[in-house]
Amino acid sequence: MKNDRAEMVWNPRVKLRLIRELYLNDAGGMRDEDLVDEVGVGLLLRCQSIMEFTRAVEGQVLCKRCAMEGKTAILARQSMRPDELLKCPQCGWQIEWRVYLAETNRTRGQLIAGHARAAFEEYLQVYPRRASYAEKMLAIDRLIHEFHRELSQDGSRLKAIRTASANLLDGTTTEVLEILDGLAYGRYSSPDLAAQRENWRAEKAIRREVGKK
Repeated sequence: MKNDRAEMVWNPRVKLRLIRELYLNDAGGMRDEDLVDEVGVGLLLRCQSIMEFTRAVEGQVLCKRCAMEGKTAILARQSMRPDELLKCPQCGWQIEWRVYLAETNRTRGQLIAGHARAAFEEYLQVYPRRASYAEKMLAIDRLIHEFHRELSQDGSRLKAIRTASANLLDGTTTEVLEILDGLAYGRYSSPDLAAQRENWRAEKAIRREVGKK
């Protein structure tokens, strides 16, 4: 049976050094339009891959070949059998479900949305509508902090780390947490960005107090 593995491509995770550089530049008053686009679009594409795979696990598989050609074809899984053959009626692309999973697992980083699903879905809706540097930076920062919230949430910390950190950013759990805990903000940061940062700090403090009770 022929499995079309060549099209099994996923958008990569975003490099931590780019996140660090973006925040350091912003805090210092350097509004790098190219860098904010590189980070913002990189996060967008990775979120698309995460949600594509998550929906596939739920039973709705996007035809990879059609997607590469700018078309959309959804292949509905009919069973839970690993040898189920998925075949696109539009282009003929086909793959067994077990091969689909095996090829996906070969990529570095997990793709299931897990606890951070709402944050990924919101970013997919919001970021494409952002035009200015400040708007893009605010959307990126919101995703980062929603993601950070999942990493820091009491009671489900390990599970959240295993899904969210492996999904979005290219680094170990320790490296991801160090970057997120040390994001740079300065007097040049936009008021909205600073307010978002303070809201995060307040929520974090409340969670700590609740955890002590």
